Parts: sequence; C-alpha cells; structure tokens
Amino acid sequence: MKKILIDFSKVLAPTGISRFVAKNLVPFLTLHEEDIRKIYKNHITWLVLWEFSIKSLIEEYHPYFHKTTTIDQLYQQFFKIPPIHSAFLSFLQEQKWNDKTYYLVSDLYPELWEQIRNTLWTTFDKYLFSYEVGKKKSDPLFWESVIEDDMTLFIDDRRDNIEQVGKYGIEGYLFTSFDNLVHNRETIWK
Repeated sequence: MKKILIDFSKVLAPTGISRFVAKNLVPFLTLHEEDIRKIYKNHITWLVLWEFSIKSLIEEYHPYFHKTTTIDQLYQQFFKIPPIHSAFLSFLQEQKWNDKTYYLVSDLYPELWEQIRNTLWTTFDKYLFSYEVGKKKSDPLFWESVIEDDMTLFIDDRRDNIEQVGKYGIEGYLFTSFDNLVHNRETIWK
C-alpha cells in the first residue's frame, strides 16, 4: 500500500492559516492585516509545539484591541474553521481505492485541529502533527520521527518541506493549484 502525505495549509485549505486568522481578527484590532500576521507568525512555532497557548497569543494582541473588543471575541476567531477544498477531498476519496493510504501532515495547532477533525476523518488514515512530534515539519527531526516504509509521495506548497522528505526517498509534488494536481494526476499518482 502506498502512503501519500498531504499538507493542510494552502493545499487542503486554499488559504494559509495565518492569512485566514488575520482576516478574522481585523475587525477586532487596530492593526492592519499584515501586522496581525507578523505577530501571529512570530508566535506560531510556540503555538504549534504546544509550548504557547492561544490565550498567550491573544495577550500579545491585547494592546491593539478596539475599545469594544473582548478577549472572548478574539478567542473565538482562532477556532473558526478555515475553508476546506471540497473538490480536493472528493478527488482523494476517488483515488483512495487504488491501494493508497493518506496521511495529513500539518503544523496546525491542536485547538484548530479539534474544530476541523470531523470534516477530514473519513479521508485520512493517519495524522502527523507537529505538536505531537514536538518539531515543525520544516525541521529534519520531525521527519526522522515520522518516516515509515512505503511513504511514496508528499504534496505540499513549500519547496523546502518537499526537499526535506526527498532526503528520505519520498517524492515531492509542489502544489500550486488543484487544477494542476488533477491535470498531472497520472504522473503524480503512479
């Protein structure tokens, strides 16, 4: 059985998580979206590795609250489910019966995963999360911890992550769009 690894952000969720969260926070903060993303990205490693809580991240935003913004309002924005590419999920389901096992690989923070789990559980057979391994997927130690026999393909939007798995003999596909993936499916899913 072939094991296919698929990233979440910008592959299954067309919008990156930091962009999605930032857009949700804009109405509640006095910062521009890019500034919100910078704060988020500065803290995401700690958030993903479970060494930092969303509550701590919200404290970083506190000086930028609008006068009417509450901590609860901001907290809720981190738990909104990002849009998930339903055509991609259907495509994976169609391909699954061809002797394939799907692994979701992600730097999602645990609280967000709890929100989206029900949407993805029937498509994926296994989940590889940074917060469980204690390393982000860009870290070679992440891959040393999760590599299994028969892992054959990794679909991700970041070239550096694809290069990491290439060191372990796993072919990488640089995801640019769902249409390209479908167009190249004969080559990719061989």
